[in-house]
Amino acid sequence: MEADADEADADVVSPASPPKRRMCQTCTRPESACICASLPSTPLRLPSGLESILLLRHPKERRQKHQSAWILERCLSSVRQHVCRKLPTAPSGPDAESAPGIPSGLEYLYEQPDTCLLVFPGTGAKPLRDVLDPGVKHLILVDATWRFAREMAAVEEAGPLSQIRRVELTPPHQLRPVFVVRKPMVLTKEEAEPAQWGFSTAEAAALAVDEIAHLRGRPDAADPADADVPGEAWELVTRALRAYAQIQLEHTEA
Repeated sequence: MEADADEADADVVSPASPPKRRMCQTCTRPESACICASLPSTPLRLPSGLESILLLRHPKERRQKHQSAWILERCLSSVRQHVCRKLPTAPSGPDAESAPGIPSGLEYLYEQPDTCLLVFPGTGAKPLRDVLDPGVKHLILVDATWRFAREMAAVEEAGPLSQIRRVELTPPHQLRPVFVVRKPMVLTKEEAEPAQWGFSTAEAAALAVDEIAHLRGRPDAADPADADVPGEAWELVTRALRAYAQIQLEHTEA
């Protein structure tokens, strides 16, 4: 006698759903890829007089598989993010009421541009040590792929970034990027000496913080021109970045 359809279905064992990965509650990564051991227990305080680091993040950066901004936030204090393609122009004139307003918390970009420095290489950028003065309180970095970063940092006559001084970094001699999950870039031609490397957002922020710490005379700050003595911010940030990159590369076939 043949079993009816209901009995036959009852004998079929459904495959078990794959178990969900256990996640670390601190770094929010899978426990098998946790990097908490490489993160500082307390974020490093910024050098004297420096109040904040602002990351202008392109919307598509949030969808990138490998990011360094979240690691920077756990290594250095007073790091803030603002997601945008372009900062709005300060409203003025008869259409001011209907124009996009100044983003909350970013008033200083518009009202006190002299307190800010935009860390971005290229035309108009000067060495940080030649520009830093006692009034600088905020660092701004663009967090995006190089293609989008150039678009976001493009100077517009009425845009807020046009009023902010641009600086380029002076990394220690022979220093190379450690966040190698994304391919490091040489920004200058191969025959150029010395080569100018493209560092990740977190690495660039750490280099800038260490240079400011040195220039403002913090006793434990290393001279950024000294290749053998990296600064404290660089050490903290790259320790975590290196741990992240190593785990990712171990799971990469090619």
